[in-house]
Amino acid sequence: MYAKNRQCGECSLCCKAVAVQDLNKPAGQWCAHFSRGHGCTIYSDRPQSCRAFNCHWLLDETMGDEWYPRQCKMVVQATEAALLVHVDPGTHQPWRREPYLSKLVVLAGQLVEQGRMVLVLEQGHSILLLPDRIVDLGILDAQDQIGLRQVSTANGLRWAASMVKREGGRQWLSSPISHGKMPNEISRLPDDID
Repeated sequence: MYAKNRQCGECSLCCKAVAVQDLNKPAGQWCAHFSRGHGCTIYSDRPQSCRAFNCHWLLDETMGDEWYPRQCKMVVQATEAALLVHVDPGTHQPWRREPYLSKLVVLAGQLVEQGRMVLVLEQGHSILLLPDRIVDLGILDAQDQIGLRQVSTANGLRWAASMVKREGGRQWLSSPISHGKMPNEISRLPDDID
């Protein structure tokens, strides 16, 4: 099941970076059931969401050793809809550094053609990586959905995201969110992202 010779080892970043609804554990906080040096104190009785969670680095041999979560400060998780990048709140935008950004942009280009996306989850924000730009979608509610579609622009077709929001029992679709910074502009950007 795991990539050859890969184990969690000293890493337990998933117990901090990933939200666990079954335990009312928000993203970015250590799980109450985590014990330093011992790991999960309820491992045999852990909830189904923890049992089903798989660290992508453990599973995918194409993710080099530099993606070891304890080293890169990110936990990558593949789901049906997205490649989620859970960022350790103790670090600042590690996904913008190389070799991580280049790999994520390549993956974004591959996944968007399959109707999937690369979504960075950092400090409560959901940041969508598209093949040609990065879009900070802001703070999303658990029931919010992100839709991707191609839109016609003066420069040709490009991918745009729309938000499906639910408020007060009503649902609405945002206009396409097409602004954002180009990935190759990242090294020249200030700390904030449009």
